[in-house]
Amino acid sequence: MSEIGEIEVFSHPRNVLGESPRWHPIERRLYWTDIDAGLIFRQAPGEEKPESFPMVVKVGCIGFRKSGGLILATSSGFQAWQENENRLIELGDPEAGKSGARFNDGLVDAFGRFWAGSMTETGASSCLYRLDPDHSIHTMVKGVTISNGIGWNKENTRFYFTDTLKRTIWLYDFDLNAGKLSNRRVFVQTNGSGVPDGLAIDTDGNIWSVQCGGGKIVVYNPDGESIHELRLPTSCITACTFGGPYLSDLYVTSSRSLLNPSELPDQPLAGAVFKTTTHSKGISPYFYME
Repeated sequence: MSEIGEIEVFSHPRNVLGESPRWHPIERRLYWTDIDAGLIFRQAPGEEKPESFPMVVKVGCIGFRKSGGLILATSSGFQAWQENENRLIELGDPEAGKSGARFNDGLVDAFGRFWAGSMTETGASSCLYRLDPDHSIHTMVKGVTISNGIGWNKENTRFYFTDTLKRTIWLYDFDLNAGKLSNRRVFVQTNGSGVPDGLAIDTDGNIWSVQCGGGKIVVYNPDGESIHELRLPTSCITACTFGGPYLSDLYVTSSRSLLNPSELPDQPLAGAVFKTTTHSKGISPYFYME
């Protein structure tokens, strides 16, 4: 693993629960959510402050729509956000009626389908879903605690899915045309401080897994071997993504709400979005085909 540059603060809006950083390759801006504050942010490199958009729901994760705006997985299911009207369009809620449930992490695949997983505070009753462009919803994985970091390798033959409270990153074979998963096996079982949260995958097939509570990102090669650790200046980091003009900048979100009040004075950068330059290159994000 090549040397990584210094960690810098990209934006510091003091996110309560920053999540789902996504780089828009056309706008050249970073989007992310503050789940607990009900906000979506976006900011371009060089801008002093982010733009913010208040939501009436908790937005767990976002993706970009081909027709403009965002596709969302929220506390009220799948929704589309039309920026020009600041309007949410309901697309369906497979978790409706489940106490304490909301969507957490998700990503758009190379065929323009939106994959997103749910979470509850206790038990393993959550699921991973696939939202197709025709708005049909398909249950892909059951028996999940907290759905987290997902992603595909650049060849779209491997699918990674994180179950946080099981401290496991699962690996599946992936059929891109059919949108199907098979041959589930353990990719990494973590231990020590922190639990696996969001992840990003580079073009070499390495998995950059955020360890929430551990204040680090662990980089695994395709064989599941840890090849590098990147330390962040706050312990409760949540998710990461590649962005920038060459997709070699790594952006990392963090949280204040996951810290005890007694820990906050010693971690003044909790809630910030961080940035560092790497010698790796991420995979350009796909757009939901709607």
